[in-house]
Amino acid sequence: MREVLLKVVDACPCDCAFCDSNEMFETRFARRTFELDTWTRIADDLIANGLEVAIITGGDPLSKRQVVIPLIRHLRAAGVFVSVNTSGAQFTSESLLAALLADYPDLLVFSIDSAHARQHDESRVRPGLFDLILATISRLKSAGDHPVAIRVVITNRNYTQIPEIIKLFHGYGVDCVKFTHIEDDQTADYLLSVDQLGDFDVTVRPRILEVLQGCDFETEALRDDAIEKFTKLLSGNDVTFEHLARGEFSPTLSGPAECEIIRRFSVIQSNGQVLPCCESEHHYDPVLGNLATTTASEIFSEKNRRYLKILGNRQTYCTRCTEPHNMQISFRSRTLAVQKR
Repeated sequence: MREVLLKVVDACPCDCAFCDSNEMFETRFARRTFELDTWTRIADDLIANGLEVAIITGGDPLSKRQVVIPLIRHLRAAGVFVSVNTSGAQFTSESLLAALLADYPDLLVFSIDSAHARQHDESRVRPGLFDLILATISRLKSAGDHPVAIRVVITNRNYTQIPEIIKLFHGYGVDCVKFTHIEDDQTADYLLSVDQLGDFDVTVRPRILEVLQGCDFETEALRDDAIEKFTKLLSGNDVTFEHLARGEFSPTLSGPAECEIIRRFSVIQSNGQVLPCCESEHHYDPVLGNLATTTASEIFSEKNRRYLKILGNRQTYCTRCTEPHNMQISFRSRTLAVQKR
């Protein structure tokens, strides 16, 4: 398994309306999490089975710094590319900043919901968070040009701000900007409507391309890649605006259709249970096994009937998979190891 999400803890200091991490921490996981020894054992098992990229996430994993900081060090010592996702709320702590600078991941990714402080903070229910993130990025860059990224979930609240978000954070020296899409929005509270998708296509996309032309990229190939990605965003795979407005990002991914991520990616829950992808988290099915009690070689084997079943047959929710439309624009090449998460 080349790439995994390690969900060290589901608890988060933020309370975003489109995220259920805190609810799952209280209910599904009953506030229980693994300690460092268990995560180290799981990591060693995955490393022995070909792990190349680990995304440590949550919740906010930095709320378990006593686990995450040593885990970063352990994974990187084994040659694994380590990316850590964070809300940024923990960086009121000077001791956390010092500990992270001593054992820095290959990429630290801050979640951003808006180009404007008030909207971002209201979305996260965390006053002052936006300014804290900007200050933290500045400190990380001035302390040694540490690799930093932001991650934006595109919604009907912020899609018009994408050009401003790119321009603002490029100015702060981020290495890349990741764009993902709202998942499992059954009531279409955050999905773009058909009209909004048309507005993105006609009004917002050209502004994004103009901003990208004015950004500094390490190479022209990286600029060309960014422009191509935004030129093609929310298109392809026979997807229409009507599909997207219903949350059907992958309408052809049904029946016996091949899934290109199953063999290289999985999600490890905070209780050790293994799910095949991010979309499956919203349904918690199928659970392929538990790395706290079963080895990776057993779970990711065609002898495991649950794993074999998903290799060639899609779940009903697979048409809602946002993976083909997730993207990263990279100002610097050192971030290219992981581009979809």
